[in-house]
Amino acid sequence: MNPNSSKWDEMYSEGRIHEGPSQDVVALVAFLRVHGVVEVLDAGCGTGRHSNFLCSQGFNVHGIDISEEAIRIARTDDETASVDYRVSSVVKLPFPPNSMDFVLASHSLEYAPDEDIQGSVAKLDSTLRKGGFILIRVVSTKHIFFGVSPEEVYGFSSVSFCLKNGLPVHFFTEDELRILFSNYDITRLEHRAKRIGIHKKITVPLAEWILFGRKI
Repeated sequence: MNPNSSKWDEMYSEGRIHEGPSQDVVALVAFLRVHGVVEVLDAGCGTGRHSNFLCSQGFNVHGIDISEEAIRIARTDDETASVDYRVSSVVKLPFPPNSMDFVLASHSLEYAPDEDIQGSVAKLDSTLRKGGFILIRVVSTKHIFFGVSPEEVYGFSSVSFCLKNGLPVHFFTEDELRILFSNYDITRLEHRAKRIGIHKKITVPLAEWILFGRKI
């Protein structure tokens, strides 16, 4: 068992952090269909907001997360019981090489220790077939919590929860992402900063990178 999974279980025991899929994922559905995507991996699926949505759109979806509580909630919300949900970490993906057409890692890569980041990306890459697509969302070094002490962190979000509880959070730079995904034709690499209201309507900051590309 991942030593951090009990902390994540504690966070998810308070309920879902987000309701409904992000617009970044919703907007991709038509594109993925046109390009023949069938097998989808949601790496770090949380409570399944993206997995359940993509499954409802006709894709074969595999969702993994280290939190048993998150997976329990995701399965409960899966009305068709069609998503392949498993408790697993990104560095130990239980899928064979070249088995996925599309990989989604929406705010999951940043919660690995620094030394595991490269290995996590390599594992996702090995699971994705050549010509397949990847969408990554990660927090950036422009985040208001980058470099601060736990005492300075406020609000409720995955980032604030981790920093307050001594769990790893890796903040990414543009150059780092370009190096990590150098074997991809990157068609989108955008920085976005905004404030979002999640979990009991508390407003929290978000500064993130969104990367979309095709494996060369």
